Amino acid sequence: MEVGGPLTKQQKTHIRDTWALLYAKENRMKLGVDIFVCFFTTHPDYRKLFRAFRDEDDIQALAKTPKLKAHAFRVLSAINNLLEQLDDPEVFVEMVKNLARSHHGRNVGAATFNDLGPVLLTSFGKSIGDKFTKKASDAWLAAYTFIVQTMMAEYDVINGEGGSGGSSPEK
Repeated sequence: MEVGGPLTKQQKTHIRDTWALLYAKENRMKLGVDIFVCFFTTHPDYRKLFRAFRDEDDIQALAKTPKLKAHAFRVLSAINNLLEQLDDPEVFVEMVKNLARSHHGRNVGAATFNDLGPVLLTSFGKSIGDKFTKKASDAWLAAYTFIVQTMMAEYDVINGEGGSGGSSPEK
């Protein structure tokens, strides 16, 4: 992973070990909803980016809707699919580029993703407590930084500004 720094085997292990806890069936729906509740509470203007959520002013009521639950589940499933490709850098990068292409036309830029990163890390920590160690948090931050940088490079390609669209998530 040249952009955002290399992911070591140890970092991948921290990511996989914590994800196994985070994505456990009994935890995943609550985690997904909690991420969006935290995101929309911390950054209420971003709710406008989501057609299905923009008219609901009560975040706690929104948290109970099937629309938010379904979106939260799709996001966690996308993260899971990405993580399954950590050892296949070309596929990993292509999946990140696809993610960029799907978000490009929705007015979701670097600031949004930069604001989402701390929300994810906070939500992960709240979800699994002391099992989300400093090393695990640092590993997730490295991976997330790479993903966002790769997405923004792909935005540049889409916008005709060049760029390679990212590199590999490996050393």
